[in-house]
Amino acid sequence: MDARNTAIHTVNDVFKESMHVRFAFFIARLLCDLGTALVYPLTRYGMGERRFNLTYIIAMFITVLIVSHLHKVESFYLSLYLGSLCLATSFHLFVIWRRNVNQEIVHSYFEGNIILERLLKIFPGGSNAWILEGVYEPLLVAIAGMAIYLFLDQGLGGLLIFSSAWMVLRVRYYYTLYRKKLLDSRDRHIEANHHMDALNGKPSKDTKGFVVRNAINFSEMDRQILSGKTIQNTDFSSLTH
Repeated sequence: MDARNTAIHTVNDVFKESMHVRFAFFIARLLCDLGTALVYPLTRYGMGERRFNLTYIIAMFITVLIVSHLHKVESFYLSLYLGSLCLATSFHLFVIWRRNVNQEIVHSYFEGNIILERLLKIFPGGSNAWILEGVYEPLLVAIAGMAIYLFLDQGLGGLLIFSSAWMVLRVRYYYTLYRKKLLDSRDRHIEANHHMDALNGKPSKDTKGFVVRNAINFSEMDRQILSGKTIQNTDFSSLTH
C-alpha cells in the first residue's frame, strides 16, 4: 500500500468520525425517535434514565402537539391523549427516581420492555426482537389507531396510525445500523484470519470470499510488506474485488 492510498484511507476514517457525520446520525436517530415518541410512553415500561429524559419528554410533547394539529385532533380527545401521556410520563419518571433511590443499576439507554411482550411473543417470530418491535408492536398501535379512527376520532386515530408506520421505519433504520456493525465485525474477523491466504492468491472458497486483487502477481517484496503490520491497519476494500 503506497503512501497515497494510506493517506486516502486515513482521511476516510477521520471523515467517518467527524462531527458532521456524527451530527447527521444524531438527526437521523432524532427523527426516528420523534415519530415513536407519540406512543412510546404508553407501550413500554422500565426505560433507562438517559433514554427517557427531560429532552425526550419536551420533544415528545412538542411532536404530539404538532402532529395533532396536522391531523386535526378534536380538543376533547387531544386532552385525553395528552393526559394519558402525562400520567405515563409521571409513572416512568417515578420508576427511574425510585430505581436511583434504591441504587438499582439499569442500562441508562435501555429502551424498555413492551407492555404486551409476553402476549406478542406467542405469535410466529415473536421471539425475534426485530420482528417483535418492527412488526407486532406497530401492528398493535395500528389496530388501536384504526379502532379510534372508526369509532371515536379520526384525527387521533390517524395520529396513531401515522406513529405505527413511523415505528416500522425506525426499527428498519436501527436494524440497518445493526447489520452494518455486525458485517463489519465479520469482515474484520475474516480479514484477520485469511489475509495471508488471500495474499498468496488462494481461491475465494478457501478464504471465505476475501481475496486480494492481483495477489498472484505481487512481487515477493510487496507480499512481505503487505503481510506485516501495515496490512493490519489497511482498509482491505481497496485491494479486494
